[in-house]
Amino acid sequence: MKGIVNTYLNERINQASVNAQNPIYYEPGDLIEIVDSISGEKYDDNNVWYKLDNGAFIWSGGVKVNKEDDTE
Repeated sequence: MKGIVNTYLNERINQASVNAQNPIYYEPGDLIEIVDSISGEKYDDNNVWYKLDNGAFIWSGGVKVNKEDDTE
């Protein structure tokens, strides 16, 4: 499934946590490929994180998911 980043977000590696390493960040408008959603560290009353196609994690609160593109 695809998502569009709607705020500046850090990619997190090894775990779905705001304290995990963040080698890169995404800008509003960036397109991401989501392979799974998981429960992770709660941030801003939201503990849903997305696992990306590269194995990293991104917090769901800054992403708009485009379920209509989920036809692949």
